[in-house]
Amino acid sequence: MLTIEKIKKKFEYIKSDEMEFYGGEWEHELQKTRAELFFNAENKVLFPEQIDSLNWMNEHYSMLAKEAGDYIDIEIRKSGKVNAHKVYNATIEFDIITVSLPNKEYDIEINCSKSIGNFFRKEIFYTVMLIKDKKILSIEKNWID
Repeated sequence: MLTIEKIKKKFEYIKSDEMEFYGGEWEHELQKTRAELFFNAENKVLFPEQIDSLNWMNEHYSMLAKEAGDYIDIEIRKSGKVNAHKVYNATIEFDIITVSLPNKEYDIEINCSKSIGNFFRKEIFYTVMLIKDKKILSIEKNWID
């Protein structure tokens, strides 16, 4: 389990003119790959609410992955893609997770994907899921049909 102290020790702190954050990798036992994990920060300060949000996401990974995967499947079905059956069977992956500062429009942004194909030709279907107060605010596709 991550704590504020562990994040400050293990994650890289980055500050630019537009933003500042701690960045590192996220692992979950139900996911094959690692995701990039970012905690927005303010003057190097992280908040307990951010840790609570991440812990909630970890506990509810299966439900969130199912929601994102189902959303991709529905959008693929609507688009009439030929390889839709392959997408249905593909595994959803969390690619980039951003934990926002408290009292912003969302608590967590999760960029998810399903991919089909092989090394030479791969199709990737991305979604962006926003979570606020332990509820999914929205899921939107991020690919062109």
